Amino acid sequence: MTPGTPCGTPPLTAPFHPHTVHYVRERRCPSGGYCFYRLDEPNAGDTFYALQVLSLLGQEVRDEETTAFLQGLQERDGSFHSHAAALFAGRALQLLGASPCHEIAPFITRAIPRISPDTRVIDTLSLFEPLHTWLSLFSL
Repeated sequence: MTPGTPCGTPPLTAPFHPHTVHYVRERRCPSGGYCFYRLDEPNAGDTFYALQVLSLLGQEVRDEETTAFLQGLQERDGSFHSHAAALFAGRALQLLGASPCHEIAPFITRAIPRISPDTRVIDTLSLFEPLHTWLSLFSL
């Protein structure tokens, strides 16, 4: 990891840098989360991507309200409303230098994908995405 950049990448510089930072910062909701379409409906995915973009541009991302918003997405039993929300919230908390409030392992292990050589899926679906999400949760 590069010192001073939570995403582990040296900060980018480009002519569009100030406009991009302004665009992202305008999408921060009063609750601390981010919503790309400027309503007060923040979510884990938009918040993660906003923090990642700001981090890539060398901006400070540590923010107590954003940390509290993300930690508030987790239930007391360690669960989230989806594995994707858990992954985005967990990754965003890592960028903020924080952790989930409750142990996440029980939530992950309750929903281990059951995959066998006989597993058949519709061609338009992929088992790789949920499997990747599930395995990525272990690195939080």
